[in-house]
Amino acid sequence: MIFLTFFNSGKPVFFPDITYSFYDVWADMLRIPYETKALDDAFEIRVEDYYGENGGVIFPNPNAPTGILMPLDKIDDIIAHNRDVIVVVDEAYIDFGGVSALPLIEKYDNLLIVQTFSKSRSMAGMRIGYAMGNAKLIRYINDVKYSFNSYTMNRTALVLGVEAIRDRAYFEETRKRSSRRESGRKRIAGVGIYVRGFDEQFYLCFARARAGNRTVRGAAQGAYICAPFY
Repeated sequence: MIFLTFFNSGKPVFFPDITYSFYDVWADMLRIPYETKALDDAFEIRVEDYYGENGGVIFPNPNAPTGILMPLDKIDDIIAHNRDVIVVVDEAYIDFGGVSALPLIEKYDNLLIVQTFSKSRSMAGMRIGYAMGNAKLIRYINDVKYSFNSYTMNRTALVLGVEAIRDRAYFEETRKRSSRRESGRKRIAGVGIYVRGFDEQFYLCFARARAGNRTVRGAAQGAYICAPFY
């Protein structure tokens, strides 16, 4: 819906080359031009790559599937260099670790924060997501949505979504599980695999094949894999 509403200037939308796999799918489907920006050698977003003229910016934080979190000062910098377009921060995994960019909404009227019930609330099947931002931006999204699809959520999803918000205990327990990431990282490292990012639901791993280590034998040295955290 955001792509359809805001990314229609004819200028390319910017997003990382390693990121959520549907950004380019939606852009292709809606015939929106886009440019992917390469991550640096540490698999982090280079903020200066997003300074050029564009038709909008979107990126996850933490990024997926790298699991690497961008600090708020860098997000602020990207928005500050893109005041004439909409900047979307996709926080699908923010509940598993990190600070939300939500406070920046008070500073920037061109910022949208999107979150979902699919991850930390374990409700992927309900397809519940929401956007937060300037009131005018939310109104524009609704104008587009109601013009062709007024019933995006059924009654079951609405009822369960409300109950999920009320069930704070389950939500906090799910978030606590992310504290096991460090022990998981150590176990993975123990079999000769280097872990770069584990700020969310993923580990970014580099296989280092070692003679005599059956666990990683046959792995392509230097190749990275993304293992989900459960």
